[in-house]
Amino acid sequence: MLEEDDSFRAPKNDAEYNRFFDAAIAGSIPALDACFGPNINVNALQADRLRGESALHMAARSGHLPTLRWLLEHGADVNLKDSRNDTALNKAAYGAHIRAAELLLDAGAHIDLETGSRSSYTALSSVLQGKQIVTPQAIAMIELLLKRGFSPAKPVDHMGFTVVSGLHEHSLLNHE
Repeated sequence: MLEEDDSFRAPKNDAEYNRFFDAAIAGSIPALDACFGPNINVNALQADRLRGESALHMAARSGHLPTLRWLLEHGADVNLKDSRNDTALNKAAYGAHIRAAELLLDAGAHIDLETGSRSSYTALSSVLQGKQIVTPQAIAMIELLLKRGFSPAKPVDHMGFTVVSGLHEHSLLNHE
């Protein structure tokens, strides 16, 4: 895993990197093949875009499985944090992209790595973050993360919420 000081920010407005990031967002393997070369660091973070994500973060946020596989095969760091301190697993969890999360976990993503720019969040807290209604996909993501070893008793955020308290907060367990 790259340490924070080792992360590389792509040059601002660099045409080669822009094509590389655009290919990752689009989920285009032919475009990734065409633009990847010695001048492209697969772990580079965007310099001129809001999120400061790597290509792996972008693919995870969109749930693009072939793109995730391609990036991992080309050396993407599965635990690299973006400019908001989120990992690709957080992005997949937030979007409830189950198969993307499975792929990242199989590639060595740390299930309980604390991330987040203002406080500590885990992939599990990303599932519930900012959601008024918890979908069946979100429940499936929670089940996956628990099956893969996240402790239901471990706090999922800086306020000490656990899986149960988070679900209760979202009225899933409130059977009044």
